[in-house]
Amino acid sequence: MEKPSNKEEEISAEFALGDALDNICQYFKIRDLINVSLVCKSWQETAKREIAKRGPERVLIPHIYCGDIRNGDSSFHVYDFLSAEPYVAILFVGPSLRERNNERILEFKILRAYKKYFPHHLIAVGVDESMMDEEVINSCPGMLGAPNGILGLFLPKHRDLTIKVASCIYNRSVSFAEKIIEDISPDDKQLKSTLIIFCNSYQGYSLATRVLKHIKKRFVQKMYTLWGGVFDDDLKAIDCPTVNSIDNPKTAIFALSITGSNLESWSVVIDCRIKKQEVNEKLFYLRDNLRLRRRTIGLACGPRYVEDLSKNSHENMYLNSHELMHVIKKIFSRIPFISIFNYGYHSHFGVDSISDDGKQELAHQMAISLMILTYD
Repeated sequence: MEKPSNKEEEISAEFALGDALDNICQYFKIRDLINVSLVCKSWQETAKREIAKRGPERVLIPHIYCGDIRNGDSSFHVYDFLSAEPYVAILFVGPSLRERNNERILEFKILRAYKKYFPHHLIAVGVDESMMDEEVINSCPGMLGAPNGILGLFLPKHRDLTIKVASCIYNRSVSFAEKIIEDISPDDKQLKSTLIIFCNSYQGYSLATRVLKHIKKRFVQKMYTLWGGVFDDDLKAIDCPTVNSIDNPKTAIFALSITGSNLESWSVVIDCRIKKQEVNEKLFYLRDNLRLRRRTIGLACGPRYVEDLSKNSHENMYLNSHELMHVIKKIFSRIPFISIFNYGYHSHFGVDSISDDGKQELAHQMAISLMILTYD
């Protein structure tokens, strides 16, 4: 057998080293990847490859009452909890204000505490309730007990993932809806768009209804998914590098779109006032149409309590967020979920992206909007 040349041995050793580095880096958080990329060119290339593999993620970060944040611990960094550097970080702050023990504008306090850790867009959405799978997440001390964290959706931006963001403050004209659509419309019309929209129940909702009308005109059915809703509590979106202080005015509406060849998403809306059996059938309908990739996140937005004033009995209905999430997790047992809930008669935004029906309503009362994001 012919002995390998020195050049061949060098190439073989280089590939072996590359494989070893890839295997190691897949377990690193983003702060570790940033540090190892400074070691040498090989480590830098490995870190770049690993970062490019990482997509949207669900992470529970520390609440602002923990000692590290409250005391300004210099060793603390949110990147110790994240797998990728987020271009957009959406923090879901719950429970609602009436249970916050007079913690007014908690969303602003959280943005002030976390602004220095994020390089781009940071959004705080005040919700009636947030859940990680079936666990209720409390962002502050209150009637429901001690805080246990802040639930976040973190969206990286790199070569394959394009994220477009739009928002507007209070007292803007309703004609601003057209600008929002322009800002989030994809450059590549051949790729499916994943749309996320939140608004306040006051001026934001009137803007949101116009944005939804433009979505139906601009986006082709089955080429977009939609998730989001209307909330009474405070909403604030900032671009961290350009904002010096977190203060009024509040944000009326926030919208974003995600496109990418390695990203797939599906969405569906389910009326919560129908029988349990019918809800289950619609959940199986969504599950049976999924083609999951390596990493997946589920998103749910619905009513905290289900009411149907047209019925004398609520028998055989899912009555609240906990019952809804229990059945969702039973059917989608392997998918990690971020779930947020509001007062049921506020609208939830969503579309059945599997259906051919292009005339669907996009704002729904007493319904749960579901989205599944999956990424290679």
